[in-house]
Amino acid sequence: VGIAGGLAVGAWRLGVTPTAYWHETLSAVKPWDVWSGALKSVVFAGAIAVIACQQGLATTGGAEGVGRRTTTAVVSILFMLILLDAVFTLLFGALGL
Repeated sequence: VGIAGGLAVGAWRLGVTPTAYWHETLSAVKPWDVWSGALKSVVFAGAIAVIACQQGLATTGGAEGVGRRTTTAVVSILFMLILLDAVFTLLFGALGL
């Protein structure tokens, strides 16, 4: 979807032909970019599921408790995703990927 959106903007606003856009995209995006994104998405999804389930199971106090735990879950998930992304960046950089 992102590549298609880039093509639409490139053709509409920048006057880039679809063929030129496709060739430049293929030269810029390597298979590792796709695989690393897929790997990160699986890890991120796991972290979201674990944190959300833990917060949901720890909920008490009715609707007010649900609201508090939802806020806590969102903040915890955002922090964890930033932390995990930083770890991936350091790991991929250390491995030269």
